[in-house]
Amino acid sequence: MSLRNRGLFVSGLRSYDGLLADPLISGWIDIYRSANTREAYLHWLNVLCARSELLPRQLLDLGPDEARRVVMNIVQGYLKQDKLMAAKQIQTAVKSFFEYHDRVIKFRRVDRIKRIRKKVAYEVIPSKDQIYRMTNVLNKGAFGADCQLLVSID
Repeated sequence: MSLRNRGLFVSGLRSYDGLLADPLISGWIDIYRSANTREAYLHWLNVLCARSELLPRQLLDLGPDEARRVVMNIVQGYLKQDKLMAAKQIQTAVKSFFEYHDRVIKFRRVDRIKRIRKKVAYEVIPSKDQIYRMTNVLNKGAFGADCQLLVSID
């Protein structure tokens, strides 16, 4: 449960609240039931509109190639900062917005953002002091005798 739901502080205006006054936005966002999806799509569409300095109506009035170019200019900024998920979310929100309004925006194969999983592989080798501390903790439990045998073998 987040702090906002527990009432520990009063939430203020969100950055995308101005977009909700637009009937193009309110009609589109009402089709989503999940609050997280709604907030994410509104946030990223707001980011796109703010950075491109275009209103949602102006964005829809652009041709497919021009709209793709505007979106990709914003996305490239996030890709340069190595923020792949933010870039992908912008593309997803814009694609949803355009599809709802029966407009086509297609991203070329080069423009599509692929998920790259970062491999985290590191090994922690405990020092002797850490091993003795671990055995002291285990000695207090049911496995005390087994642990002492393992340490004494070294």
